[in-house]
Amino acid sequence: MKIMKLITVFLMASIILNSYAAEKPKWIADTSKGCPEGSLCAVGEGSDREEATKNANVALVKIFENKISVSFTSKLSADNGKIVEEVSEQVKEATQAALEGVEVKKTYEQEGKVYILVAINKRKAAEGLKTEIEAIDTKLQVGIKDVENENMPKLEQLYFKREALNKRHQFLVNKSLSCPVKYEEIYKGKIDSIKKVIVHIYLNEDGPKEIEQALADSISGLGYKVTRGKTRSSEATHIISGEVSVDKQHLSVEGFEKYKFLVKINAMTSKKVASGSFKLAEIVTARNLAQAHEKAIDKLIEDLQEKVKELKIK
Repeated sequence: MKIMKLITVFLMASIILNSYAAEKPKWIADTSKGCPEGSLCAVGEGSDREEATKNANVALVKIFENKISVSFTSKLSADNGKIVEEVSEQVKEATQAALEGVEVKKTYEQEGKVYILVAINKRKAAEGLKTEIEAIDTKLQVGIKDVENENMPKLEQLYFKREALNKRHQFLVNKSLSCPVKYEEIYKGKIDSIKKVIVHIYLNEDGPKEIEQALADSISGLGYKVTRGKTRSSEATHIISGEVSVDKQHLSVEGFEKYKFLVKINAMTSKKVASGSFKLAEIVTARNLAQAHEKAIDKLIEDLQEKVKELKIK
């Protein structure tokens, strides 16, 4: 009987110990339970350490992306005072400089799952951001002296990036770094440079006219003056050319046809210096070419509007 009692006690003790062992650490659900003081932490889960660490780093990046969104609105006014363009620029990109000091602080494994807690020292991360911000400040101070205002659009994007980094810096150490260049100066320079640019657009005659129209609308929407037609304007400072082709593909399904729509766009200055290009492709299945065109055109225009900045018109 004594042996049976001992076995029973041993089994009960084992069950109790196993139940404690099976309980996950509190830091998995609440990072504050395992996060060092002065750090920013995140937890990742995976089938092995590599996957869990990767997911933890992704979670850390999302802390920046979800909590910080920098919006800028530029407004261009016509002579009559009406607003002819309003551009919102969302800067959400993760900052590599802020994540270089990530360290694995805790690891836990259970039932084939691995949990990793990573941490980054806020002060050190902020120092990395400060270094990057100061480098941008130097570029802004040099660029703002450009009397021809040619690089102002690029300077504006640099300013947006700078402010995004600054917001991250402020998030980490509750301190904002003032910019030595005012946005109003950059914006005025950009508007002055845009006034000097005239873009001529002409795509192949037999291509869908909706593409050329969408391209013209997108370029003019950026504030540039646009001309169109087979004969190029002598005042044009930039030329955008290209073609839209439709290729019928093989499809062994009765009653249906497959078409590939391909858009090629190239931009250059009036001095024939290439400034940018992009390609778009859309494959659709439809009963005939007219239906295929109808299905493809909206997606092509949507993609074109996203790609138009790759033409690098300034």
